[in-house]
Amino acid sequence: SLRQEFDYRVPDPFADLIQPGFRVLVPFGPRLTTGYVTAVADETDYQGKLKAIADLLDAAPAFNAELLELLRFAADYYRVPLGELMRKALPPSMHASEKTRIHLTDAGKEALAAGTHPDLQRLAGRGLTLRRARELCAPAILSQYEEEGLLERRQTVQHGGPGEVLEKRLKVARYDPALITGPKQHELVAFLMQNGTVTLSELKLHFKQPERLVKLLAERGVLEVEKVRVFRTIESSMTAPATPNQLNPDQVAALTQIVAALDGGEFHSFLLNGVTGSGKTEVYMHAIVKVLEMGRQALVLVPEIALTPQLMSTFRGRFGDQVAILHSALSPGERYDQWCQVAAGTRSIVVGARSAIFCPLNRLGLVVVDEEHEPSFKQDERPFYNARDLALVRGRQAGATVVLGSATPSLESHFNVVNGKFQELLLPRRATPRPLPDVVIVDLKEA
Repeated sequence: SLRQEFDYRVPDPFADLIQPGFRVLVPFGPRLTTGYVTAVADETDYQGKLKAIADLLDAAPAFNAELLELLRFAADYYRVPLGELMRKALPPSMHASEKTRIHLTDAGKEALAAGTHPDLQRLAGRGLTLRRARELCAPAILSQYEEEGLLERRQTVQHGGPGEVLEKRLKVARYDPALITGPKQHELVAFLMQNGTVTLSELKLHFKQPERLVKLLAERGVLEVEKVRVFRTIESSMTAPATPNQLNPDQVAALTQIVAALDGGEFHSFLLNGVTGSGKTEVYMHAIVKVLEMGRQALVLVPEIALTPQLMSTFRGRFGDQVAILHSALSPGERYDQWCQVAAGTRSIVVGARSAIFCPLNRLGLVVVDEEHEPSFKQDERPFYNARDLALVRGRQAGATVVLGSATPSLESHFNVVNGKFQELLLPRRATPRPLPDVVIVDLKEA
């Protein structure tokens, strides 16, 4: 939450790896803490002795250059510390915390065995947190024992939630009847030879408690056991048709303008002003098809988490596993897995609430803000930001097309149409034969 950046020395092991966007572990005052690399330089204006980065927390940067630029803009525009926004942009599972624990040294263990320091008995164990140690023993005595070399402080990093899920995959590495004993082992090996590579969870569907058999056969070299990462799935109880609907002339006219902007490869902003039921979502999906054909990615923002399952069903019905979902109602593990798949480039479409504006898409071609008039696109607690407005900024940075959709556009968007900043696309009729409701203006002073 500090409004400044700090210089650190890059040690040799990380010199060829470090780049902006990495999460790192650094000494900060008396403790280790998580930092974000915002720039790498050859020189520093700092006159004192630089502390060195202690460790890299990831194998790849958590933020790409485009996302760093967006975060810097938002931090300056909304007057919030850059670090707060960077933390907000990551899943909770990537929020590392540092714990200081008290451990007995070898000298402390000898003193404990000799009984010369009675308070050490209360501090013995696998490592107490510093707070718990101070509850069990007076701080002055702790300091004395540290000075005597009986205690030492060790700092560890703990992640904020569930991380990767690893699953065992099995296959026959070497078939040797002499190494396979008992009918159960023969049955298991025969099953694997017939089915090829099988996960342990799949094996449990056919064999009762196979772990012991697998361990024995792996130790003998009969089986090869490999741990691979599996991703948590997000289920949807709703179903949606996979085939696209036929567009009416108004939808075709709107889509033609959006596709022309996509083909231009430069930033362009539209206000898709369509009455309720006019088929705005169908226009979005046809435009996304074009984006995918171009090898680029799409981001769809919705104002409420409650709308996400409906859109998830609609988009997954059309685009399948290309769709990632990002919102705060997911479990920490689900959100982490979805984020990782987007960062790895295996998901080309992101559907999410306002925090999805910070998703790590590298080839962004289209940004859609559905129901752009909704005030819930504004984050009303720190760090403050407006996802609808940042969508326009991110679109400009990426050279992407931005479409704001609404049946009742906000005054700001209408004003931007009048001033020529946005191009308005109209869907004045419903996509189905249902008539529009009658609208009557009532003067409440008289009513």
